[in-house]
Amino acid sequence: MLEKLLERICEEFENHFEKRGDYHERLIQRLGLDIEGLRPAFIPKERIPTVRELKGFRHVVRHAYDLTLKTERLVDLSRISQEIAGALPDWCSAFAAKVRAQQGWQ
Repeated sequence: MLEKLLERICEEFENHFEKRGDYHERLIQRLGLDIEGLRPAFIPKERIPTVRELKGFRHVVRHAYDLTLKTERLVDLSRISQEIAGALPDWCSAFAAKVRAQQGWQ
């Protein structure tokens, strides 16, 4: 869900986003940047490392054939995902408010 949201923001504000190579990392980097005159950052800078952690876990799970997961790491990642899921509505509201202000829609 988060990935799709980030993709849609890029597509709407930047008109495209190529899905090749290190696309997930580039997506996180781009949405952590304010692009003056185009759009504000969506991911708060202090949360970029935690979003990267979830991206890394997603990659490992999707591409591993023989994997033993450590319970304590899963608990930590579950906590991180719950934190991000809980913060997501605030990120959306802050982003929308910044876009309205930048576009003079207020």
